[in-house]
Amino acid sequence: MLAWRGAKGSFPRVSFSDLYEEFNKSKRTRPADELARVQESLGDVYDRFRIRMMEIRESLKIIRQLLDRGMPAGPHIVDDPHVALPSKEACYNEMEAMIYHFKLIMDGIRVPEGEIYSMVEGANGELGFYTLSDGTGKPYRNHCRPPCFPIFSTFSQLIKGGSLSDAIVSLGGLNIVAGALER
Repeated sequence: MLAWRGAKGSFPRVSFSDLYEEFNKSKRTRPADELARVQESLGDVYDRFRIRMMEIRESLKIIRQLLDRGMPAGPHIVDDPHVALPSKEACYNEMEAMIYHFKLIMDGIRVPEGEIYSMVEGANGELGFYTLSDGTGKPYRNHCRPPCFPIFSTFSQLIKGGSLSDAIVSLGGLNIVAGALER
């Protein structure tokens, strides 16, 4: 919703996506009159539904643009057995590939000592990962921050003063993953 409002802190504008601005320019168009009506409204369930539908249409436009460009030729994964698992075919037929597979699974990827927070844009928002490493193949601490936490925290404010039927529709409209909240 932040991206539709043009907020400076919206995820796609501050993420590491190399192509976002390219697709954000010429071919992406927002239905200005519909967006203006949503921005001036109260933000009820129907407004959130309309925003979701606009986001889906914009996502489909971006996907179509990517498909029109064609996929680049070449491998889709790095060819380094110290950080990427070998193919299943290689593991079945080559002893060296099986050893790399075993070592990578048992020892992990050795990362430098320190901490990092990195995120990707998920379907519901920012999917973040915090890792604290002691320099070994197993992180000292690894935490996944699903987008459901900040989204679900708004639920009590969304339903305040509404009816039970509004609460059900509001919860469904938040598009949360209950398993991510159950930690």
